[in-house]
Amino acid sequence: MNKLIFIILIIPIFFGGCDINDNNPADDINSIYLFHTYIRQENLSELLSNKLIDFSIPVRIKVGDKDYNGMIEAQGSGSRYLPKWSYEFELDDDEIMNLDNFNLSAQIGDPSMLRTMLASFAYKQMGFEVFDSDFAFLKINGENKGLYYVVERIEEDFFNRRNIPVFEVINTQFGASFTFNNNNNIYEYFEKEINDDDNLFYFGNLIHALDTVNQENIFTRLSEFLDIESYLKYHAVSTIIAATDGFRNNIIFYKRNPESPYETLPWDFDATFNTGFNYIFYGDNEIIIKLMENDSCFSIYKQYYTFFLENIFTEDLLFPLIDQSTQKIKEAYNLDPYLGGAGFDFSSEVNNLKNFISERRRLLISNLDNFRKP
Repeated sequence: MNKLIFIILIIPIFFGGCDINDNNPADDINSIYLFHTYIRQENLSELLSNKLIDFSIPVRIKVGDKDYNGMIEAQGSGSRYLPKWSYEFELDDDEIMNLDNFNLSAQIGDPSMLRTMLASFAYKQMGFEVFDSDFAFLKINGENKGLYYVVERIEEDFFNRRNIPVFEVINTQFGASFTFNNNNNIYEYFEKEINDDDNLFYFGNLIHALDTVNQENIFTRLSEFLDIESYLKYHAVSTIIAATDGFRNNIIFYKRNPESPYETLPWDFDATFNTGFNYIFYGDNEIIIKLMENDSCFSIYKQYYTFFLENIFTEDLLFPLIDQSTQKIKEAYNLDPYLGGAGFDFSSEVNNLKNFISERRRLLISNLDNFRKP
């Protein structure tokens, strides 16, 4: 990977009043992307005052010997309320990491800062399209903001870069219920990202089919609306890696054309590898409850589950990835004012993550003989 180092850009007219730290050890970071960004102080104050809404301000950066201009705004439904929050960058007529629009994700649910790397690898190994991401250290006006992920946004460019036709994209919101029962309003739980017309007609057909299809017709009838194998595979991986938010939140459904079924994209991984996750065979939602009524669906799910558990969710495969990333980010982690600077011990977090993987793998393998339809 080509390392992009953001050099401090000192232009007194544009950035008058910035407090520059000339002896900041973060300036020596060279193992990951280093973002030096500068914002007019009055604009930065406005951003801080409006971080709970979509509010953009100009940002100026320099990458190597090349200048960039763009806009920056707050991101993150949860991180906006915390001292370390996420950002969205939109560049003018240029790209960083082949992206002109990307998030810097604070990963507020992950004190190890390694879960997104591991989950991305896991889903990719099972054939899913996953957003591009990489580690970065952010500075604003000379002040350390900490270790982040550069995260590709799931927008039209995501599909264009992968030559995937896209007709519609639906994003799942917190606590979603995949049913019309109990007077549920799907507009409370699902948001249409592409096309941005607030029309959930096609997705409503999927929810109606989940509510009404008979057990014997599930695989044939429901497949008109949902790519069943794609979803079963997604659900199996998400269960094994303990993706707490992966069943009623952080799922993206997309249609390639009006006639095609919805396929599944995983999204937002800081709540994966979660020690508080207690499910063994199935994470909980109305989709898996319906699918497990059918023998063919159960058989396919069990095959994906067993394959992933025995061949990918292993210490031999995952621990070297952890060790490589640990070496890349340990300096940045310790310089993050909200991680190492706040008393988090990186070595302990890494060991906790490895122990969780080993213990969960032993637990799931020991229960394979009890794997039956619910």
